[in-house]
Amino acid sequence: MKITVNNSPKIIEEQYVTVSRLLEILGVKENGTAVAVNERLIRKDDRPATSVSDGDAITIITAAFGG
Repeated sequence: MKITVNNSPKIIEEQYVTVSRLLEILGVKENGTAVAVNERLIRKDDRPATSVSDGDAITIITAAFGG
């Protein structure tokens, strides 16, 4: 499946991917991370049940700590 993650094209080999699985594939920790699919914010509790489809635009924002 072809998707866009933070404006960068990606090919995911798996046919069925949830938002949680996508974060795992990309090596992104779920804590401290905001995810939107096609500009719709996905709550952390909804990520395991929210599927990613071919052509979706995913935005991932990770909190940075420090000063």
